[in-house]
Amino acid sequence: MGAWERMVTADTERNSMGAAGWRHQPLLWTCLATGLGVVLDRQTGPGLPVWIAAGAVGAGWYVCLWWLGWRRASAVGLLLAAGSVAAAWHHVDWRLFGDDDLGRAARPDARPVVLEAIILESPRRAPVAEIPGAGGAEERWRTAVRVKQVRDGAVWRPASGLARLTGSGAPPKLAAGDRVRVFGQLQAVSPADNPGAVDYALLARGQRRLCLIRASHVGAVELRARSTAWSASRYLHWLRGHCHALLRRHVGPARCELAATLLLGIRDELPGERTESFLMTGTMHVLAISGLHVGLLIGGLWWVARWLTLPRVMTLLLVVGFALFYAALSGLRPPVMRAALLVAAWCEARLLQRPAAALNTLAGSALVLIVMRPSVVFETGAQLSFLAVATLVGWRFGSWRTVAADPLRQLVDQARPWPVRWLRRSLATWVRLWWRGVVVWLVSLPLVLARFHVLSLSGVLLNAVLWPPLVVSLFAGLLTMLVGGLVPGLGWLCGRVCDGGLWCLETMVDLAGRVPGGHHWLPGPPTWFLLLFYTVWATCVLLPRRDAESAAGAPGWPVAFSAWRTALLLVLAAASVVVSPALRSWEYRRADRPLRVTFLAMGHGTSVLCEFSDGRTLLYDAGSLGDPAGAARTIAQALWARGLLRVDQLVISHADADHYNAVPELLGRFAVGQVWVAPTLLRRTDEGTWALRRGIGATGVPVRCLVAGDRRQMAERTWLAVLHPPPDGVAGSDNANSLVLRITHQGRSVLLTGDIEGNGLEAMLNLPPLACDVLLAPHHGSRHSRPDDVLRWARPRFLVISGGRTDSLEQMRRITGWERGRVLHTAQGGAVIAELDRESVRVRAWRDPRR
Repeated sequence: MGAWERMVTADTERNSMGAAGWRHQPLLWTCLATGLGVVLDRQTGPGLPVWIAAGAVGAGWYVCLWWLGWRRASAVGLLLAAGSVAAAWHHVDWRLFGDDDLGRAARPDARPVVLEAIILESPRRAPVAEIPGAGGAEERWRTAVRVKQVRDGAVWRPASGLARLTGSGAPPKLAAGDRVRVFGQLQAVSPADNPGAVDYALLARGQRRLCLIRASHVGAVELRARSTAWSASRYLHWLRGHCHALLRRHVGPARCELAATLLLGIRDELPGERTESFLMTGTMHVLAISGLHVGLLIGGLWWVARWLTLPRVMTLLLVVGFALFYAALSGLRPPVMRAALLVAAWCEARLLQRPAAALNTLAGSALVLIVMRPSVVFETGAQLSFLAVATLVGWRFGSWRTVAADPLRQLVDQARPWPVRWLRRSLATWVRLWWRGVVVWLVSLPLVLARFHVLSLSGVLLNAVLWPPLVVSLFAGLLTMLVGGLVPGLGWLCGRVCDGGLWCLETMVDLAGRVPGGHHWLPGPPTWFLLLFYTVWATCVLLPRRDAESAAGAPGWPVAFSAWRTALLLVLAAASVVVSPALRSWEYRRADRPLRVTFLAMGHGTSVLCEFSDGRTLLYDAGSLGDPAGAARTIAQALWARGLLRVDQLVISHADADHYNAVPELLGRFAVGQVWVAPTLLRRTDEGTWALRRGIGATGVPVRCLVAGDRRQMAERTWLAVLHPPPDGVAGSDNANSLVLRITHQGRSVLLTGDIEGNGLEAMLNLPPLACDVLLAPHHGSRHSRPDDVLRWARPRFLVISGGRTDSLEQMRRITGWERGRVLHTAQGGAVIAELDRESVRVRAWRDPRR
């Protein structure tokens, strides 16, 4: 890597951004203008004619002022025109779809469909948790298709649009370009159902994909015709599958998925718990192919070319070709595309013997990505990638510049034995790498907290020591893909080396993840704080530095930079950790806060978050059928969205998995004051309940039993009363012994009923009628829970159904005769939020447009 560093040093020192150099970066300002235009169109959407008119005004401004000789003022018009063109392009990409686009016919409820489509990528295994309602460990697959026609009765009609095709079983043997006929279920991509949840509908729309097609079995996808025409896309997908097969064969089953993730960007088969350990230790960037991977591989290629004494022009062309080919092979993701474009620009500058402006080149690569897909501006991976490089470049760390060494020190260094010289240089290199990593970690901290809610302190040190196993794994894996098919013995040897490097890498990550206090789960800062922080960061990057700031320092160390800039960013980064809880604490200083109850959309499951007037919280149930980690993620995101670090009381209504399977995961992410259960739950001896009790016991959280007649004060003028079960329970199932709670606040009340049915329901209905304002329908709105009798007994003003099916919604409306706004189903409108105080009861759905 020494030759590579010396060449980059020569370029950057010739092109050092001086005191006013930031003003002469045309691509940088154009990139900022286009990015602002894209954001404005996404947030406001004034319409295509408005952007065309604004672009015309900007172009006219530029021409007139240029003709008058006002060069600087004319540049403003040019930037206005560029931003307007970008906004118009985003408007076309985001809002304009064909009249025959299949996504226009998709609805939230799945409907049968028969269509023909073109396969765009080879089918791959899909994570079960990514497919709603999959449950268990059933094998799933997915691919992307371009719709060609759809059957309307007996008539085939032309159709268009992109869609995600998923199915059960092993992936079918299809390739990019094949034409298939699909018998499946058509459904719109679900938007975010809960506070803080990722909106996958927005992400899919950014890729111009509006619908999802599910095939129940492999036989529902029929091959109509194999693609015979040659295409680069088909060849790349075949090559990617071939490389994946070589890694699976030579690396071994234990770490072949990790190798495919590291080298090909195929993360579908990597288990969620392994991904989670990288996230907790702040090393998630190792799994996402980015400039780090491209830089290491190209550095190795550069060293080999220099060792073979290849001509300079051939070496540069070889580097460019490899960078672009590897970007295409790994899926053309924004981070690797950014790295490939930077490498291509640098090599072009070397060929033309012209300096390459670092920020200008980075902005140029961003412009290329915006032209390819304007929604890339809103993708977290692209944001973190450009943020890291801009930080290194803008603060001169990316230039590899070092202060000129004292000649006397150089003579002393040359007199030392070569092992000492090598050790000192290696240590200096490691310190430089570590310090750059710290700066990038610091700058990306607010965005990481906002998107992933994890503060990884162990990653500050871990990232600097992961280099050796990462380099070994990358090069050994690359050699495995290159020679594994030609020389199986050599491929096996390289695969074993890659497997060993990955073992070291994963072991270090696992050990770091177990360090007490190494990571903390926290709510992220609000959007306005992100805007403030990165405005300050951009100012620090673009603000010119004085010559005095480039004073001499120790040899081999990064150039010193302004202490006040570092101190300011350090203070703001520290503030990002506490700003959300601090804002919540300030909000709840008011004594007249209402009781806020959020019925989360858990599919077939239940979780209700109660926030009392003094800021304390109670969580009633935490579970869902299917993936426990997915259920815990949904609840955690909702808690973080409210700025919560702690749950004061966690109530488990009864021993059904869809009401408690997320509890162990939540106990690892939040502080919990007490766990409240019914006595019957503690008498259970099944495996699921024992696992729950072990998980609670491991954290040391005290467990308290609630029985009918208990009464607790939760806050000023807020009381909790237990209506069921009695101390000895009732005969029947776990559902019959569900904890039934009535929470009253300033004369208003909420009734939480769990899955109560049978003898337990009969006992509850025999109590004196208790009118309530908001009722959680028993057993997810099931007709077996006697909804008509419950409604007559409780006389609620609003009825909330927490479940995964919408068939009970119309049934409840027929029983009650209520209008649409008084019966709410989490499967239809997402989470239901109720706010109760003395004056009123306000209930709304999370996806209500009026919100």
